[in-house]
Amino acid sequence: MPLKEDEFRFVELIHNSGKTLLKIINDILDFSKIESGKIELENSDFSIRDIIEHVASTLNPKSVEKAIHLDLTLDENLPSVLHGDASRISQILYNLIGNAIKFTSTGSVVVKVNLAAIINDGAAQVHFSVSDTGIGITEKQQEKLFQPFTQLQNVGTSGEAGTGLGLSICRQILRAMNSEIYVESKKDNGSRFFFTIEFLKFSDKKIGTYPAAKKITSYSRPAETKPIFAENEQPMILVVEDNLTNQVTIQVMLERLGAKVNIASNGAEALDLASKTDFDLIFMDCQMPVMDGFEATSKLRLNRISIPIIAMTANTSKEDQNACKAVGMNGFISKPITIDVLTAELYRLLKPEPSFLSVEALSKLEDAIGPIGKTKVIQAFLISLIEMKESLNLSKSEKNLEMLHKLGHRYKSSAETVGAKGLTYLFKKLEITAQFDSAAEIVSQIQLASTEIELKLKNHMQTKM
Repeated sequence: MPLKEDEFRFVELIHNSGKTLLKIINDILDFSKIESGKIELENSDFSIRDIIEHVASTLNPKSVEKAIHLDLTLDENLPSVLHGDASRISQILYNLIGNAIKFTSTGSVVVKVNLAAIINDGAAQVHFSVSDTGIGITEKQQEKLFQPFTQLQNVGTSGEAGTGLGLSICRQILRAMNSEIYVESKKDNGSRFFFTIEFLKFSDKKIGTYPAAKKITSYSRPAETKPIFAENEQPMILVVEDNLTNQVTIQVMLERLGAKVNIASNGAEALDLASKTDFDLIFMDCQMPVMDGFEATSKLRLNRISIPIIAMTANTSKEDQNACKAVGMNGFISKPITIDVLTAELYRLLKPEPSFLSVEALSKLEDAIGPIGKTKVIQAFLISLIEMKESLNLSKSEKNLEMLHKLGHRYKSSAETVGAKGLTYLFKKLEITAQFDSAAEIVSQIQLASTEIELKLKNHMQTKM
């Protein structure tokens, strides 16, 4: 809800203190994993531009508060897509840029990313550097800089707490990537940290024109949260969480976004509620008394309840993610949970654009059956749209709700196969809608969406020829 200026300042102070504490805990846990040799790299395709801008925008409020310019420079020849561990690269940059802001009282922090070389075997070497005009580091301090629990004196840091683990963790992560981190600095004359990572896979498409020095110098207080669901389309969401504080927090955030919320304190209560109410989405805590989230999800799936289930967990390792997938969960969000994360999940799962076409899903289809096979599947789906429209119109004119449910069930999987995410959502909604008037409205939406999807799929096939 809206806060007065002094109230906002105090809440922000509490929030920032909580984030600082969480960072200290995460650093210690991360360092423990690295020390025990359990560091794992999770490689996937990512955009380096997205990573740089996300990290910079996250840290920007602090730079604006200190009146420091945060400059981003990206080589226009950089590949648009690289293949590597995006979260670990983000972690390194967050540490380096955060430190640069922390130890700089006037001037600027400059982040540069350049294409160093393209190797004959198809690898791309990318050079990263973070420079600042801060207090600098003496030669004696540099000797111990990357050792665990080493901290510089808090000159110019506003007394910010830390563990002295950040740079040590950065070095260990980079060494796992067959790289090394270096520093150039002089007392009272700023610092520059830099490293080069070799990516074995990358896109031939270039990142393109990018400002020589894009300055991020503004920050505004977040706008008041507004509902994303109209009153007549409020989804029913079940939150399964044993902690009372978390229950209240998540419920308030979801209700502000326009959802209706039921609460269960453990997995057994969730099973009971899910047997009585048609929920659109379940947020499931993993660790709970009586019955945990993993067992509850397994039983829900055995009971043929197919609605999306999102894990809520403080553990986000690869093993934890795989455990969530193994029992039939559709994703996970990490604690502490923010309203931005909830908003993104609601849009992803319950409110996609009707004409949204997932290129990623089409790529996976092509990987599975080849380009010719993918084209045949798309063509078959386009032909089925003709029959689908006729069947929907007939069932609608006859006010046959049972048949509309069957049509929703019949076509949702084929729409999902070709990446028609918005259309898939509408079919799933049609399958479970209890009122005919609501079903009739969904049919109208499907008719419009299918026309747009048809055009998008035809354009996709043409561009791939």
